[in-house]
Amino acid sequence: MNFTFRCPGCGYSTDKPTPDWKCPVCGRPLNIVSEKIPKRKSLMGEGNTPSVGVERKGRKIFFKLEYLNPSGSFKDRGTAFTVNYFNVKKNCSSYIEDSSGNTGVSTAMYAAAMGKKAFIFSPKTIAESKAKLLSLLGATLKITETREEAYQEALKMAREETDACYIGHMVNPVFNLGMSFIADEVIRDDGPGFTDVILPLASGTLLLGIYQGFLRLAEKNGQIPKLWAVQPTQVKYLRGKVKVVRDAEGPSDLADALVVKSPARLDEIVEAINRSGGGALIVNDDDMRRGVKALYSMGFIVEPSSAVVWAALEHLEKEELIGNKVLVPLTGSGLKYIGQIKL
Repeated sequence: MNFTFRCPGCGYSTDKPTPDWKCPVCGRPLNIVSEKIPKRKSLMGEGNTPSVGVERKGRKIFFKLEYLNPSGSFKDRGTAFTVNYFNVKKNCSSYIEDSSGNTGVSTAMYAAAMGKKAFIFSPKTIAESKAKLLSLLGATLKITETREEAYQEALKMAREETDACYIGHMVNPVFNLGMSFIADEVIRDDGPGFTDVILPLASGTLLLGIYQGFLRLAEKNGQIPKLWAVQPTQVKYLRGKVKVVRDAEGPSDLADALVVKSPARLDEIVEAINRSGGGALIVNDDDMRRGVKALYSMGFIVEPSSAVVWAALEHLEKEELIGNKVLVPLTGSGLKYIGQIKL
């Protein structure tokens, strides 16, 4: 697994990324510029999740069941790809991650499987069930006041602990590359011609990974699908940067997995959405409750942060903003929330 990492700002280049995955000259997240893409190697059966095609209003909607990954989240793709990279390049004493829940659980799971320690920095808003899972997996959980503080504390530990490895999904380009294979899978399983992707947005790993995958496979798919990013009302960092086609008001406390107010790759997220011709949709708790009910009624057991896509799908259908072949990743398992969701 040999990559060249380059800074998109100053052009700094290296074949060994820094511990925090950032450029040591100007501080921007490094990107992978290597042309050869290695095959994805499964560690615990992650990836190759089912996609379920549903006919709606003359369109084919493909729900990609990412919540069926081993830890119950799409994040396993990026975590496993990063762990595979570390297994080749560095003997890690432990894994460090900052996460509102799902990436932390994923990191803790792979750490347990690899016989490593895991240190997870999470904001106090982490779901009780996810905190319990971290404990059961043997991870050390460090609670911070905010999501941004969790990020900064994890970076600090990564710089100080030279024998530890920082998963760093917010900045790590290897993580995003692991996500990109979703595009390979849906084209393989469901054929080319995807016109749109509707997905939740937090740190941007899913969006940037899928965009990277469809860029790589643009000729095979026939086009780059429009990216429709869905955010809760408490975040909304895309306002004024991309086309917002739906803007809700009110609380969005159910979206604990989507509370990232200043993602490290914001410029890249905005560029990907705008270049694809897509936009953003803002949802609230009522939208998520309706989404959970609708998706459960179809047999999809998802968490509220995953169910944000439902209101977005309904709106895009109503306004005739999407084409006839739509990918909708369902990102996190609702089983982590049993006993906590009140609809």
